Amino acid sequence: YVHAILENFFREVKEKKIEKFTIEVSIDSLTEDSIEELIALINSSPGNTSLYLNLKNSDSNTNVSLISKTHSVEITKRMTDFLLSKDGFSYSIN
Repeated sequence: YVHAILENFFREVKEKKIEKFTIEVSIDSLTEDSIEELIALINSSPGNTSLYLNLKNSDSNTNVSLISKTHSVEITKRMTDFLLSKDGFSYSIN
């Protein structure tokens, strides 16, 4: 019972407090497979958090920041685990 209450509490905090989820990717790490996996995760996790993408090019020391106008996400363990498991991928929550 307590577990269910805590789970609901954290879900409500996440929905109300997290405004922005930024996926950071080194362009050197992008592959067709990682792009397809990322798209599938985003599409399977609709939610209320704004989605940003920050593409980094270490060769030219440049970043391109993008905001999705069509997708908002629910941040899931599956999504964060995926991002942490891929070299050159990370995320931040604001």
